[in-house]
Amino acid sequence: MAAAGSGALTPALARELARAAGDARSAEYVTALRIYRPDGSALFPAGAPPAPDSVHRALNADDLVRSASADTITAYSPIFVRSEQVYVVALDFAAGQLNVGFANERDTVFKIVGAVTLVIFCSLVTLAAGASRELERRRREAAASFVDTLKLMAETVDLRDPYTAGHSQRVARYSRLIATAMKLSATDVDTIENGALLHDIGKIAIPDDVLFKPAALDARERAIIGTHPVVGAKLLGNIPAMSEIVPCVKHHHERIDGRGYPGGLCGDAIPLGARIIAVADTFDAMTTDRPYRRALDFERAAEELRRVAGVQLDRAAVAAFLELLAAGRIAPPATAPNGEALFGRKSEIEMISQ
Repeated sequence: MAAAGSGALTPALARELARAAGDARSAEYVTALRIYRPDGSALFPAGAPPAPDSVHRALNADDLVRSASADTITAYSPIFVRSEQVYVVALDFAAGQLNVGFANERDTVFKIVGAVTLVIFCSLVTLAAGASRELERRRREAAASFVDTLKLMAETVDLRDPYTAGHSQRVARYSRLIATAMKLSATDVDTIENGALLHDIGKIAIPDDVLFKPAALDARERAIIGTHPVVGAKLLGNIPAMSEIVPCVKHHHERIDGRGYPGGLCGDAIPLGARIIAVADTFDAMTTDRPYRRALDFERAAEELRRVAGVQLDRAAVAAFLELLAAGRIAPPATAPNGEALFGRKSEIEMISQ
């Protein structure tokens, strides 16, 4: 609202003020109406002469003030919205139409000024409401476009590796379910889901011979693939609209016991979004076929989550996920795993957490 009173005159506002001016002139006393900004410059009509002294007096007095000439009395009335001066309404009265002068006609003038300014105020409120609806529509469109961009980027990463096709989408869906089950705010849920969509974006910088190796990685290769959270965070950090998801991307491989990477953070020092994504990422990795192992079934994967809760993964996030799993809220991937594990129990979590 404040911007409407002191900013530029939009065509819609000009139409509303012109209508209000016409209504005002239809009153018995009013001959003209003007709207001034707090600095005394005219907002409506655009060609009206400035009146800084009278406007400043009205604002300083916080009351109706007057100026007079031989045939015109002008009343200046400040309009307030939430205790902030927005503009000053100036109404011209024909002096000859007032019976015994301004002082005795003050009540009449107050009523007229009040009625006219109420019309203007209601018009501005209506316009502001319409503008708010338009802004909300544009915000929704921008948000939808932003999410579509995230999905496209995530699909680009997933398509590099046929073994993890759809991985980012599933991790995002699991993360959203977990965050919702943990009763996080709608804003936080959206941020975590978006972070999950791009949690592996840094893998675009990983060489194919490491990313597609059909066996467990050696120490050098683990160090290379271990750079993907930092690379992803740097990529997204250059985009202001994605700044909120950077902690999710950068820290989704941290461990509760502090043995993760890249920061070696532990416990609550790990951003909550990253802790939630870690649970979703771990589960999806265990239940998806990889070149070096077959997927686990849901029951075996759930056992693994219980085993590492509070050590590698956040205990509360694991508990929320297991409740979702028990309630049937988590569906298996399109290609159902056969449940055969090709590696020993000790290495299961360590291998899928790369």
